[in-house]
Amino acid sequence: MGLSALTWKLAWFIGLGSFFSWVSIENWPSSQTPWGCRFSELRIASQAHLHCGEGRPLLPNQLWLLGMKADLNTAKLEDLKNLPKVPLKVVSVLLEERDRREGFCDWEEVAKIAGVGPVRLNSLKEHLFIQCDTKK
Repeated sequence: MGLSALTWKLAWFIGLGSFFSWVSIENWPSSQTPWGCRFSELRIASQAHLHCGEGRPLLPNQLWLLGMKADLNTAKLEDLKNLPKVPLKVVSVLLEERDRREGFCDWEEVAKIAGVGPVRLNSLKEHLFIQCDTKK
């Protein structure tokens, strides 16, 4: 799976050494980052600077680099095309079905899509989560 230049910049600016020293036995598992906020609140500002608060949310590839999952209902084709064990054709069908349904609410809906068998479903679950929009 190829990583974008921004993803590599992100890894560099995070300072993996300090990150992994923070993720020690006394801090893991924790929902807090070394920046003092939850991972879901972590944002990227200009120049790939990570902080809590204002800014652009992390992209799926950047989340995966941190060992986190991305939301299937907001991920784009560019984000999902490199998922392991899920070919581009299946990703395209998945996104078309997501748009038709206006989002997924559970994995059972995803499992019913042609081309999504148990192996592909497990790969999707490893890298993604589903945030159901109940306003549909």
